[in-house]
Amino acid sequence: MKKNILLALVALFGFSNVVLADCTISSGITDFPLAPHADSGDNTCYTEPDFAQYTFYEMGLCTSAAGAPTSSTVLNTANCQTVLSSTSGIAVQVDNGATSDISGNIIRPANGTYTHGYVRVGKAITLRDSREYNMSLDSNYDDAVNGEFCATTADEDDADAVTCSTSAVTAVNSLRSFSFGNDFSWPSGTPTAWLVKSDENLANDSNDVVYLIGTAEFPTPVVLTDDSTSMNIAIKVSNALAVDNRDNTGHRVNLQAGPFNLVMTVK
Repeated sequence: MKKNILLALVALFGFSNVVLADCTISSGITDFPLAPHADSGDNTCYTEPDFAQYTFYEMGLCTSAAGAPTSSTVLNTANCQTVLSSTSGIAVQVDNGATSDISGNIIRPANGTYTHGYVRVGKAITLRDSREYNMSLDSNYDDAVNGEFCATTADEDDADAVTCSTSAVTAVNSLRSFSFGNDFSWPSGTPTAWLVKSDENLANDSNDVVYLIGTAEFPTPVVLTDDSTSMNIAIKVSNALAVDNRDNTGHRVNLQAGPFNLVMTVK
């Protein structure tokens, strides 16, 4: 007899189709990226934020790759089974190493071998981070450095989304979003991701974006049998904070959303 599947979020992981440059951190001090990195080609490095929150709307398992959405059609999930859905979205807070329960409509997929997965998440991401850098930085674009301690504050549309000072700054939850101009994919398996509108057709520009839909081939297929009792969803955020040098050779700091990675395992 088939057993019910318990779905649990066990950790937080990113997706990018470029090689990411990890920020260099020594004795708790982060090196600010002054010159383009040889591997990523830009003046950005990636690290783990103090806090991250994502909103999940749907997850599924597939026996083959899902078909890409277009400007007039949604993701083709004919060979997929939904395992989690929520019309209002499930806000998942990620603290380092913590385990979170998942609410919403959880559905046990049929026994079988699943080679791919897909996920639909909201475009909004909440990040919080406070850290010390190896130099004094300009956080308000006035060409004057403000201090080596910088933190997130307000939201991405606020000129003060980052604040820096000569002493430690208390971080504030800060709204970011997936938007055009970012590279989206999953590092494990064959990655693909799309920014879509509310109808889940491809978005025309950043103003149309409501969700990010991602699909990936699992490095190891997910196999469900009558003995399967649980499915773990692991999300890694070790690169979820992008530390960006906005004027390339200067010291203008901006903190943006970096990638996360999703892994499903069955027990």
